[in-house]
Amino acid sequence: MSARQPARARGRTILLLEDDGDVRDMIRDALVAQGHEVLECSGEGEALEASRRHPGAIDLILADVMLPTGAAVETVERIAHQRPGTRVLYMSGFFSEDLAARTGGLPRGPFIQKPFSIKSLVRKIRAVLEE
Repeated sequence: MSARQPARARGRTILLLEDDGDVRDMIRDALVAQGHEVLECSGEGEALEASRRHPGAIDLILADVMLPTGAAVETVERIAHQRPGTRVLYMSGFFSEDLAARTGGLPRGPFIQKPFSIKSLVRKIRAVLEE
């Protein structure tokens, strides 16, 4: 274990909801390298099914706000409601004004703007998990 990575920020289960395969692969690989278990989902239906099937806790949902079906925020809120204590971190490549216009409002909760470095993503995840 790295001395720079606190034990409590490692070994968590993260549900990753991202429709872009390349982005999803990059994030998954980085999270696995940090010692996390990743439930990888490309759409809302997969996310709901992964949550339903996963027997343990889901510590964090990392979700792209802009998915083709437009129901990402509702799906995340549904999973978080079914799993009290689950943290949420939203991400998007759209700036806040564009995002609000496209989705009818900004998601509540922590947010990271794409593109981001793996280092900044890991730092943001750690901060959300340690809240």
